[in-house]
Amino acid sequence: MKFVKIFLTLDVFVVLVFNHHWALAQTNFWQQTNGPSGGYIFSLAINSRGHIFAGTYVGGGFRSLDNGDSWTAVDNRFANNSFVALVINQATGHIFAGTNAGILRSLDDGDSWAVVKSDLTNNVVQAFAINSNGHVFAGTVGRGMFRSLDNGSSWAAVNNGLTNTNVFALAVNSNGHIFAGTVGSGVFRSLDNGATWTAVNTGLTTTDVRSLAINSNGHIFAGTLGGGVFRSLDNGSSWTALNTGFTNTAVQALAINEVLVKSHQKKLEFLLRRTKEHTNICYWL
Repeated sequence: MKFVKIFLTLDVFVVLVFNHHWALAQTNFWQQTNGPSGGYIFSLAINSRGHIFAGTYVGGGFRSLDNGDSWTAVDNRFANNSFVALVINQATGHIFAGTNAGILRSLDDGDSWAVVKSDLTNNVVQAFAINSNGHVFAGTVGRGMFRSLDNGSSWAAVNNGLTNTNVFALAVNSNGHIFAGTVGSGVFRSLDNGATWTAVNTGLTTTDVRSLAINSNGHIFAGTLGGGVFRSLDNGSSWTALNTGFTNTAVQALAINEVLVKSHQKKLEFLLRRTKEHTNICYWL
C-alpha cells in the first residue's frame, strides 16, 4: 500500500475522505510516493516538524522525513503489528499508537516505542485525542473510553454515561470539551474532562459516527456511515446535515485545513490512500 499526495490551491474549508467505487475525471491529480510498503494504511499523523507517520495493517509503523518521498520503518520490534490509530502531542512531540499489542508511546520521534497499556490488544483502540493539558484519551471498540493524565504512563476507564462502548472517533475543542463518535449511538459529549458523558444527537439522523473534526470557530463536523456529514454550531447540542452534492454518504474521515480558512491563497498538501478496489475521493466545502 502506498500513499498518493495532492496539491491544490482552492477555497477549502473541510476535507472529507471516504471510499468510492467511481473513477475520478481524466485529470491526473495524483503523485504516488515511494511507500510505505507495510500493508494497508490505517492511520496518519504529522508532527510540528513536518515528519509524517503512517500506521499499517500488520506492517508496523513508518516515518517520512522528506514530505513522503521516502519512508523508513520505525522500531522493528513492532514490525508485524497493526498501527490502527496515531496521535501526536504537538507540544512535546510524543506519539501514541493504538496497536494489536496495546497502546504504544514514542518519546523520540518514533525511533523507539514502548507499550504503555498492554491490555488493550487486538486493535481495539480506534481513536485518540489530546487536550491542551496533555491529557490523552483513547476510544476503543467494546471497552469505551480510557484517559491518561500522565502522558500515557497510566490509564483509567472513563465511561460514566457512555451507553455505547464502541468509540470510533474523538475530538476535543478549545474549551476542553470532548466529543466521542460511536457506532450505533451517535455522538457523546463530556464537559468535565471525560468524567461523565451525555448523548447529543438532536438532528443527527444517522447514529453510526465514524469521524469528527472541529474548526477554530468551534463548529463540529461528524462523518457518518450512510448519512453523510452533519455540522453543529452549538457545541453539539443540535446537528444539521450538509450533504448537497454528495454521491456517497459513507464518510470515514474528516480534516479541517485552518490555513486555507485564514488565507485562500495558500497551497494545501495532504495525503490520501488508495487500494485496488477503492479510491478515496475528496469533497471540498
